[in-house]
Amino acid sequence: MKEQRANFPTEEICNKLNVKFKNTEFLKTAFTHSSYANVFKKDSNQRMEFLGDSVLGLIVSDYIYRNSNLNEGELTRIKSHFVSESALSRVIEELGVNKYLLVNKGSLGQELHEKASVKADLYESIVAAIYLDSGLEAARKFVLETLDLARKSVKQYLTESSDYKTQLQEHLQKQGKVKISYRTAITKGSAHEPIFTATLSVNGEKICSSSGSSKRRAEQEAAQQALEKLKKYKQD
Repeated sequence: MKEQRANFPTEEICNKLNVKFKNTEFLKTAFTHSSYANVFKKDSNQRMEFLGDSVLGLIVSDYIYRNSNLNEGELTRIKSHFVSESALSRVIEELGVNKYLLVNKGSLGQELHEKASVKADLYESIVAAIYLDSGLEAARKFVLETLDLARKSVKQYLTESSDYKTQLQEHLQKQGKVKISYRTAITKGSAHEPIFTATLSVNGEKICSSSGSSKRRAEQEAAQQALEKLKKYKQD
């Protein structure tokens, strides 16, 4: 397998992201999946993902704190809306950069470029790369623009929050007393990249199952799936 980083389209990606890098190695590392890094003995984006998660959380928390007087629970709900796997994955798709992710050729059959968890991790890695290269303000500019945080007042996001577990609980409780449970376990993946599957049940009856790169993400995805089923049933 040929080393792809030598022909990495840095300028093309920077144009799509609307950012500039002084040290393009940060950008290359952000796009290096562990499956590729292990083969070519390169640094993967896993450490960047860790850093980017914290930087992203700080930027979003700071923005919604300064632009509202909401309580802690409401702030947490809005933050979850923007840092969720589905939200970050959607942004990467809109930017059109997931196709540049460097993966091991043998992993292509797993369609890594299209996995929501991989795309969300890529977004966090990009945030970290910008932070390391140009500092917090550059990362803040990228996050606020790509997540479109300033488009509405913070309060408006409460009704669009992707804290699907809370939404599902509130929706079902309108119909009476219900018991919602999530059974979550690691079902596949490596020790470094486990995949969790959450099975959602209502009053003991299995409703749906969904997977994610963390227990929280898997459960949120399952709750979202259940909500979509309920809405479709209501329309029918």
